[in-house]
Amino acid sequence: MRCEDARRRLLAHAWDHEASRHLESCAACFEAMESADPLSHALRGARPDDVLAPAGLADAVLSRRPSGGRLAALWAALVAVSFAAGTALVLLGGAGPGWAAAGIGGLAGGIAGALAPVVAVRDILLAQPAVLTVFGAVTLAACALWLRLALRPPVWRIAR
Repeated sequence: MRCEDARRRLLAHAWDHEASRHLESCAACFEAMESADPLSHALRGARPDDVLAPAGLADAVLSRRPSGGRLAALWAALVAVSFAAGTALVLLGGAGPGWAAAGIGGLAGGIAGALAPVVAVRDILLAQPAVLTVFGAVTLAACALWLRLALRPPVWRIAR
């Protein structure tokens, strides 16, 4: 469609799909239509003058932004997943606390002592699989919520 035909159809206030498509792809026609629109002139006249931002505003905004957010969230997620995997091995796999301390040497007693409560919980939960399933579902939901909040923290607005 030629520019003159598209402008004539659009200025006639008739809905024309072909003319509208031409307007989307032709910058000259868009400028001509916008300059003929009285609302565009009124909006340009009502727009306030450009004002320079106060000195130091950009630095203040950037200083409030957390640094290394994605890397820290990835690292925390990796630690959480490894802890969850180790706990799952102890709870579901029937492994004793000695498996984690096997290759560590001097820390074996400390790790075995730290995992003793987990083994006790495992022994209780293995006797009741329904409770274990609910516990696992709640744990997964909490981890999913935590990961979502870590990757996209909410933006809080101050009430006025």
